Amino acid sequence: MKFISIILLTLVCGFLVASNGIPEEKKDDYFLAIRREPTFKERVESTFRGHASNMFKIARCESGFDVNNPTTIEYPRRNVNWNDAKITGRPSIGIWQVNVPYDPKWFDPVTNLKEAKRRFDGQGYPAWKNCARGLGLL
Repeated sequence: MKFISIILLTLVCGFLVASNGIPEEKKDDYFLAIRREPTFKERVESTFRGHASNMFKIARCESGFDVNNPTTIEYPRRNVNWNDAKITGRPSIGIWQVNVPYDPKWFDPVTNLKEAKRRFDGQGYPAWKNCARGLGLL
């Protein structure tokens, strides 16, 4: 009980010290400013949870984590695999090389992450068959 009281007192004192001298109308802005966006690594870990480590490996295998890796002449400085389009009619795009109709939004790592999660939930590692097999996940 004494330990919990010390923690609570520390938190209250820290809050009072942090807010001391800040005009009342600026306090909300101040406390919002000290919050931060999660890093991409944190987003991947919270999205894939127990599979995050393997999904990092798949991303490294698929794209080397480089959305600007030049892979084609048609779209220089964009990571687009048009070889998949010969098979599926759609290119594979971005960090996880998701097979989708071409749209620049897929180059955004967070958008690509959300689509990779949707694919993973529906298909698991076989959605990235070649890399998953090479990594021993299949």
